[in-house]
Amino acid sequence: MEKIILGLIFTMLFSFSFAYAEEGIKNITVYDDVVKKIVVDGEDKTPGNEKPFVYEGTTYVSLTYMSNILGKKVTWDDQTGTIYLGEVPKTLTVEHQYLTDKKMNYFSNVYLYRIDNSGKASLNIDRDASIDYPDDFSMSILIDPIAEEVKKYRKGISIKAYDDRSSIFYDLDKGYDKLTGIIGFDYTLNKELDEKYIVKFKVDGKIKQEIELKKDGFAESIDVDLSDGERLEIQFVRPEGNKTEPFINLVDLVLEQHIYE
Repeated sequence: MEKIILGLIFTMLFSFSFAYAEEGIKNITVYDDVVKKIVVDGEDKTPGNEKPFVYEGTTYVSLTYMSNILGKKVTWDDQTGTIYLGEVPKTLTVEHQYLTDKKMNYFSNVYLYRIDNSGKASLNIDRDASIDYPDDFSMSILIDPIAEEVKKYRKGISIKAYDDRSSIFYDLDKGYDKLTGIIGFDYTLNKELDEKYIVKFKVDGKIKQEIELKKDGFAESIDVDLSDGERLEIQFVRPEGNKTEPFINLVDLVLEQHIYE
């Protein structure tokens, strides 16, 4: 039997309320007596009140019916005009905070020279060499050793490690998901340096990233998983036989907090 149905027909019909625009309405011809039965895996699953119909060679069934067959919830997002069958994707928002804007918990066996180019005397004076760096002193890192391209930074931490186990610590309180940034030897202050140094990023005692610094190598990218971490330790390890105390710069250190809504 052929009959006329007024309304906007979706590929799968469902029982939500919509506000239709006039231009979205048209007359169509469908056949509601073609599909007599729907059998799923040998079991009769013919819908009772939601009868299938055929339109232009395509069979249409209720989306509610399909959700029951598949065991998945149907969700309608009125703002985006989206139908979700099953899990609704969460919206990810990423909030950023500079690590250097966060209070350092404590440090061990390191000289702290600069934190965000601090003008404080205690963070600008090389006590070994009795050098008082100017307030506008920038940290420099070799970005391209082939072209000898050096980039200067003002946002970061400059330290000098003087022991085999030198570290700085931050409390995270499970509030962050990721740490990114750049690390390298200070190009200006390590002219005579010709050895390697190891830097380990630990979260709650577990090594998440280990970087080997080389004087003539590229700057290295920091990418540390902080998920549910309570404490971050950045450890500077002097390889056996290495007697140098290099200036190491950690710049553009960004903490990421991932918020799902």
